[in-house]
Amino acid sequence: MSGNYAEIFAELQELNPRVDEGCVLNPEGEVLFTEGGWDLTDDGKQFLQTWLAHGPRLEIQGTGYSVLRSEPEQLVSSNVIKKESVVGSITRDANYFIAHLAAASSDQVGRDYLDVARAAAKMQ
Repeated sequence: MSGNYAEIFAELQELNPRVDEGCVLNPEGEVLFTEGGWDLTDDGKQFLQTWLAHGPRLEIQGTGYSVLRSEPEQLVSSNVIKKESVVGSITRDANYFIAHLAAASSDQVGRDYLDVARAAAKMQ
C-alpha cells in the first residue's frame, strides 16, 4: 500500500468538494485505500472488469452508472436519476483510482475527471 493515497485524496477534496468518496484498487480489484465510507471490497473486481471491457453499465453498492467514456486509462460514468458520477484514472504505480462525485452537470463531470486524473498521476 502506498503512503501517499490519503494525503493526495485530501488535497483533491480541498480542490474539488464534489469528490466525496474515493478508492484505489489494484489490478486484481482488491481495495488498497478507501475514503469517505466507500467500500468497494465486493464490487472492485467486477468494476475493473467492466471498465477494461468497455462495458456500458457499472454497478457499485446497488447503484447503476451509465458509462460515458471508457478507455484503459480513464473512466467516466453517471447516474442520471441521482445526478452523481463515478470517474476513474490509473495511478503512477498502475493501480486504479476511483472517485465518487456528488451531483453535477455533465459538463462539470468532465472537468471533475481532470482533477481526479491529476490526483491519480501523483499517487504511487
